[in-house]
Amino acid sequence: MAIPGEQPFNALSSGPPGQNEPTVRILIVDDDVSLRSTFVQVLSRPGRNFDVCSTIADAV
Repeated sequence: MAIPGEQPFNALSSGPPGQNEPTVRILIVDDDVSLRSTFVQVLSRPGRNFDVCSTIADAV
């Protein structure tokens, strides 16, 4: 059994052939602007893309 944090879903990016790097898309939802930016800074790694928004309605 795998814990989601141990083996996340990795979608292949749609780049030129031979350059498919695994990418992870992360959604951050928080009403505090500074906290949203802090999460992005702390979680940033190559192959991670972030979507940030301030409300659940924006997230959906």
